[in-house]
Amino acid sequence: MSSTDAPGPAEGALSAIGVRVPCQYCPPPAMIPRREIAAHVLTQHLSVAEAKDRWAYRLINILSDLDRCQHGRHEGDPCGSCGGLSTGNPYPAPGRVIGHGVYGNPIVLPTRDRKTDPAAWRHTTTAKDNT
Repeated sequence: MSSTDAPGPAEGALSAIGVRVPCQYCPPPAMIPRREIAAHVLTQHLSVAEAKDRWAYRLINILSDLDRCQHGRHEGDPCGSCGGLSTGNPYPAPGRVIGHGVYGNPIVLPTRDRKTDPAAWRHTTTAKDNT
């Protein structure tokens, strides 16, 4: 075993002895090394469409977290550290431009009640926005 194959301190003693886990998609008795199971499933069992769906799901989770305060609570949710209700993320406040699309249209953080609506993230530039 080379030094690059050695488990890190966070992986614990079990991975040092080569713990294997069953693959839920392979016929028994397929056992895959624990540290390789995620890569095995992604490369051997997921179609391209499923992999893209998982990527999109992870991206949606990141976007839905943009309104969290530094204590991990969504804007408007109870947060003892914020002193009542969470004040949300102080950096990209709702309505603030956080980027631009390929045609230059602003991407904004929508209000809490519209953050699951993809159209709310896109903003059409108007004359009043340019002032």
